[in-house]
Amino acid sequence: MTKFKETMKVVCISDTHGLHKSMEKILPAGDMIIHAGDCTNVGELG
Repeated sequence: MTKFKETMKVVCISDTHGLHKSMEKILPAGDMIIHAGDCTNVGELG
């Protein structure tokens, strides 16, 4: 079996209600971000 020494940091967020862009300064650094719902206030992007 191959042993991996590299790791991946996943950052998970949800319920940002349109504020996800302003969270850039407070989110921890990571390799992948998962946004799990409630990205907008009105149910549509834009």
